[in-house]
Amino acid sequence: EKSEILGVYIYYTVSALILGVCIVSHYVFIKSDYAVSVLKRDTEANNGNLNETREDYEMEKRPLSDWEEVKESLKQLWEGFKEIKLLSLMMVVLMMQFSLMFPGLVFAKEVKSLGMWKNISILLIFNVCDVLGKFGTLFRGLYNKNTPMYIAIFRMVFFGIFITTAKTENVPIIDENWFFFLSIIVFGLTSGFSVASLFVMMPEYITEKRKETSGFLGIMCLMLGITIGSNLSIPLGTYLHLK
Repeated sequence: EKSEILGVYIYYTVSALILGVCIVSHYVFIKSDYAVSVLKRDTEANNGNLNETREDYEMEKRPLSDWEEVKESLKQLWEGFKEIKLLSLMMVVLMMQFSLMFPGLVFAKEVKSLGMWKNISILLIFNVCDVLGKFGTLFRGLYNKNTPMYIAIFRMVFFGIFITTAKTENVPIIDENWFFFLSIIVFGLTSGFSVASLFVMMPEYITEKRKETSGFLGIMCLMLGITIGSNLSIPLGTYLHLK
């Protein structure tokens, strides 16, 4: 038990250090001449291409109360959701799948040869593959708006795999360590690719004036999926009698 706690401390210490480096790097980047020039160019382009209707113009000029601002924001979110409802729903479904299986089901697998490093190894492998999967979205011709749905259907197989690895020790192939870690690699790659592809496609399939709204929708659906999946993972673990 002490070794497992030590492993958790090591992981989160390393994660905190990486987060700190990323924050500092991001701050340095946004202050760089390149970032400033890009932001300035985009601002000038947006100002030069404004094509507002009179109704939109009047809405912006008329001061809104706090409640009116809330209603207007919710209206914009709803209108945006109707335009990209398939992509929004797939974000929720994919994150539900992720949170139901990871880390609870995955960590329940016994890998005695790794000892205290088991959880750290799983997290490291998954996160590296998740990042690599995101890079796959650079190849835009590989996916369309139906791709996340196909990935979600394919990922259902991981429920069977990880439930088996959590509850058994002698099932041929599935309980082998190499197959378990191969499953984590594929799970991580598909997680990163599917979620990143949704964030790429949401602004593409929404009208120009709601492109910013698509970002809020993506984050809201992502967090909703994580919340639902995390809460469902508790009764699932209880039902399966996971440690």
